[in-house]
Amino acid sequence: MAFANNRTRYEGELIKVLKENMGEEWFGQRGTHSLGVDVLFSHEGHQPFISHTAFFEVKSMKSWPFYLSKRNRDQYDRYNKLFEEKKVEVIYGIRIIGGKGDKWRFVPLTGFSTTKNGHPKVGLEDTIGVQELCTLLKL
Repeated sequence: MAFANNRTRYEGELIKVLKENMGEEWFGQRGTHSLGVDVLFSHEGHQPFISHTAFFEVKSMKSWPFYLSKRNRDQYDRYNKLFEEKKVEVIYGIRIIGGKGDKWRFVPLTGFSTTKNGHPKVGLEDTIGVQELCTLLKL
């Protein structure tokens, strides 16, 4: 479901959560489709693609672990190529639907585990919460 600003419900929620935790000097916006990322989050005064800009891919799920579908694996492969060629890390923001506790967990592309067949997956142990992510982004 998309809103008038072309964000999905969870993309808009992620921007709100990060703004609340990062402070007024940070801003978020819908990502660029040329890269395919869902959310750009940046420090005021910095241009995208310069330090203090984070790229997020927003996913939702109901239980752990998080496995990538074929379509999401293709996207993951494109992000890996972006990382290898440009050193741009994409952070997966995973919105937990229902349940108790943290609604958001985060894992950088390079933090994924693999299945016994070598496919990328994310276990709860691979992720960090909002506070830890915000501390890392502010460094």
